[in-house]
Amino acid sequence: PFIYFYFNNSYSYLYLISIYIISIHQFFMHNTRSRNIALFSTILLVFTASVCGFSVTGNKIYDQNGKPILLRGFARPSLEWNSQGEHLSLSDYQLMLNWGANTVRIALNQCFWLAGHAGYDSTYKATVDQQVKWVKSLGMAVILDLHWTDQGNMNLGSCNQQNMADVNSITFWTQLATIYKNDPMIIFELYNEPHDVSWSSWLNGGSDSGWTNVGMQQLYNAVRATGANNVVIVNGLNWAYDLSGVANYPVVGTNIVYGTHPYDYAGKQLADYANAFGYLAAKFPLIATEFGEYNCNPTYNTLFINYANSLSISWTAWAWYPSGCAFPSAISDWSGTASTSGGPVQTDLKCTNKVPGATTNLCSSGTVTASPSTPGLGATTAPTTAPSPTTLPSGSSTSIYSDGLLNGFTDWSWGTTKVAADTSKVHSGTSAYSFAPQAYQAIWWVKTGSIDTSVYGGIEFWYLSTGSDNVHFNLVKGSTNGGNKVTSPDKTVAGWAGLTVMPANTWTRVYVDLTQFPSGIYDGFWWQDQSGVASTTIRVYIDDVKIYAKGSTASAPVTSAPTTQAPVTAAPVTQAPVTQAPVTSAPATQAPVTSAPVTSAPVTSAPASGSSGDLKIQVHSGASAWWFAIALVNGNNAASIQMKDSASITTYTSFQTTTWGYWIFPSMPNAVTAPLNIKVTSTSGKIVTIVLPTLNPGATYNAGVSL
Repeated sequence: PFIYFYFNNSYSYLYLISIYIISIHQFFMHNTRSRNIALFSTILLVFTASVCGFSVTGNKIYDQNGKPILLRGFARPSLEWNSQGEHLSLSDYQLMLNWGANTVRIALNQCFWLAGHAGYDSTYKATVDQQVKWVKSLGMAVILDLHWTDQGNMNLGSCNQQNMADVNSITFWTQLATIYKNDPMIIFELYNEPHDVSWSSWLNGGSDSGWTNVGMQQLYNAVRATGANNVVIVNGLNWAYDLSGVANYPVVGTNIVYGTHPYDYAGKQLADYANAFGYLAAKFPLIATEFGEYNCNPTYNTLFINYANSLSISWTAWAWYPSGCAFPSAISDWSGTASTSGGPVQTDLKCTNKVPGATTNLCSSGTVTASPSTPGLGATTAPTTAPSPTTLPSGSSTSIYSDGLLNGFTDWSWGTTKVAADTSKVHSGTSAYSFAPQAYQAIWWVKTGSIDTSVYGGIEFWYLSTGSDNVHFNLVKGSTNGGNKVTSPDKTVAGWAGLTVMPANTWTRVYVDLTQFPSGIYDGFWWQDQSGVASTTIRVYIDDVKIYAKGSTASAPVTSAPTTQAPVTAAPVTQAPVTQAPVTSAPATQAPVTSAPVTSAPVTSAPASGSSGDLKIQVHSGASAWWFAIALVNGNNAASIQMKDSASITTYTSFQTTTWGYWIFPSMPNAVTAPLNIKVTSTSGKIVTIVLPTLNPGATYNAGVSL
């Protein structure tokens, strides 16, 4: 039983080891009654070892079993403006669980919490604790968020959203962390929405607002001084949205997750995410503890959720509180009916929360399994043991898709445009799988442990696109928590086909050489849009997907004449214009942030010359004067990429890697003067320089030599 025991948290480890030592002493040194006590202690040890807890390593949050986990759920307001809360009950949290949530964020008010404060309520701590117990009883995690504060004035009768935390916030976190420090299922969100202070003041405190504020480092230190090792969330500036300054002002410590609040304002759109917070995803775990839109239009939430899926970003949607679009609310009534903007939240929770189409208790030793097509969530279903990984038949070839998924693969695709049996364009049979390559949506097929590179040599599929797309094919590890794509290699479908662009309206055979991937066992693969455009009229069709055994005569690329198919007019996928309405709800309103929107030019790929082994650079289709990203073709062994231009960048500046296959330039000037000089250094020290004559979104440029 003791070998079974494992913990990430030192205080739990020491506590249980002490029980173990006492048990051994009792068993060997005392009488039968003492041995019974020792046996009870052993049982207690095993039982206690099933307690859940979170920790952070690298850019991931890990559960008690040491497996990566995405936190997904809801922000639950009311305890920030009402010391008794509104409509708080166990059944209310059960409704969130029924949607597929595994996390609840509870907003708090330090005026209600602190004894001696003018707004103090002696029952507030008990009310908060009751919420914690209810949420945990359902197996969900709890985020305790310091939402409203008092500028350090204990005589302030009513707290509200302030620019930053204050000296009384130190007392608040010292008290709260002391209470919950032995409960690693509880996460501390240090301050809700910092804004209008400098990055220096954000980190270390200052007086930017006319009163003394404390910084995130001080709040973090106050928590750790209590002995609490709980995961903490650190939100950025600009009402928590902007994390661009973290690169220069990081909070020093452990178990840190950075938080963001994307809302439908100018400067907080899909094209802005990479610079504001997406660039951090390669180094730190991220969570959006709030996001939403104000116009009863699901588009903004859909785009954000798809982006979050592409980078494995956790989130809690604002808000589980029925107060209309301007709040904005994810539900339209206390029965848990999804609002218009809450629809994408509900859809994604049912499709991507640990096990699609099922509720998973975070403390369960097994997994609740269900078909991804199951409408609704079985919140009371008993957990069953997760199946062992199984491989595919190892004959010369095995079909994965032909008029539908075969051989145990299941469909975990995300996005609103997918059609699993599209009869409008087929390579053979009666149907193909199709989707619109937009907003990082993907076709994702899963069979846990099925693709063993020691057994299989390649995957073949037939592909037709009605236009110039930017779809990548990746193997994926993990069949829960959103999956983790393998980014080495990370090629477009055209790249796997040995082309610069795929011919439009032509069925083309594509062969993916599995020997190019790191050896191992994979759980599936996906075709994912990497353009990030909000909407497109292009449609992609995939048919006749097979996997070939290693060494099979069929498991090598073959030349095949493409099958041309006449274009079929498809209804365009359009994005409704979004207008911004003022926030008129009980929580503090957010002033609009005026910023020039980033526009994406059409994708126009330039032909590349040279052999297939030449290093090529593809400019991201969303690149602009405010944001610039590139992908390497045949450059999988690149160790670093640097850039300078002929005027505004006088020395080489390094790009930053991302988990979604591109290298991002960290701080693009307002204008860049062509030509751009890109210097790529391989892991062996070889340097290749490419000159980009223009900033042409979607274009591919050839170095003429291999890396």
